[in-house]
Amino acid sequence: MIEQIFNYFGEANQIEKLKEEVEEFIQAVKNKDIDNMEEEIADIEVVLEQFARVFKLDKRKVKHIKRFKVQRTVNRIKRGYYKRWKNASI
Repeated sequence: MIEQIFNYFGEANQIEKLKEEVEEFIQAVKNKDIDNMEEEIADIEVVLEQFARVFKLDKRKVKHIKRFKVQRTVNRIKRGYYKRWKNASI
């Protein structure tokens, strides 16, 4: 069913949709709007799921990569790798 959305709108439109949803999430974070953050995360996940299914991405592999990246970041924090960014504004 979720593939129908992707197939109807097409890849280029769904890339733009993902950008739009991420921007809306950023705005919700800046506004400290918890309800809207939850809604925008759901919207982002729906679009990401479309890409995952259409391109037949391996969910186990994605989960493994996520775990690896989280652990790597935690290790870098412990080693002080990110100290220069801690108080920097983006």
